Parts: sequence; C-alpha cells; structure tokens
Amino acid sequence: MSNSSAEIGEIEKKQLYNRFPTAVISLVNSTLGAGMLGIPLAYAKAGLVPAIIMHILIGLISWFSFYFLTYSSEATGEYSYGDLAEKIFGIEGTIIVEICNFSYTFGPLWAYFILIGDFIPSLLRMMGVDSSNIFCQRWFIILIFGFFILQPLSWF
Repeated sequence: MSNSSAEIGEIEKKQLYNRFPTAVISLVNSTLGAGMLGIPLAYAKAGLVPAIIMHILIGLISWFSFYFLTYSSEATGEYSYGDLAEKIFGIEGTIIVEICNFSYTFGPLWAYFILIGDFIPSLLRMMGVDSSNIFCQRWFIILIFGFFILQPLSWF
C-alpha cells in the first residue's frame, strides 16, 4: 500500500513538473508577445547582421517614441493619446490617433481569423471529418468564430 502511494506521489510530482514549464512558456508568451517568440525566425530569414541592425534601429525608434511621449505628456499635462494629440495637433491629430488605435487592434483581429480559419478545418479533417462538411469550410469557421466568440468578447 505504501509503495503504491509513493508511486502516486511520484506521478503527481511528474505531472506538476510537466505543468510548470508549460505555465512558464505561457507566461512568457503573454508577457513578451508572439513577436518576441518569432524573433529567431526573423533572424534566420534576414541573416544575422541585417537582423541585428534592424533590431537596434527598432529599439532606438521605440525609445525615441517613448521619450517624446513622456516629454510631451509632462509638458502639456495630458496623459492620454487622444488628449495629447488634440492638445498638440488639434482635432486632426485626434483623428489620426484614433485611426492608429483602430488599426492596432483591428490587425490582430484579422490574424485571429486567419489562424482559426486555417487551424480548425485542418484539425477537423485530421479527426476524420469529411472535407466537404460545412464545418471544414474555412469561411464557415471564420463566420461562426467571429459572430459567436470574437464579437461577444469585444462587447466588454
């Protein structure tokens, strides 16, 4: 009896150990984003020297943009993108900021549609569902996913 309880304890330790790396990878992915996990592929495609140069340039551009945003916020007393753009550029600046914010959130939405539209039908076909079935049609999966999952989530 004690032998089997020791074995069960060992199995639980292995299961906990196997969950820990998965949790760490999930946390890193959420914190750093998919772009950070895609950097090795970008380096492989561009080559080491061009990728390093591009990485440094993007880092400098990010630093300058954060510096200018902080400086402008402190100088104007406005701490939101919309208010800052209106104070500096007028109503045209506010419209441009809103367009940028819209495209910043709308772009990943299309990426989700593409990912789900490619993944779910191929997963269903691997499970044995006939490819002529409507659930294996990309357009149908994207439509269902958009109306019943993404749209309600965007209401929040």
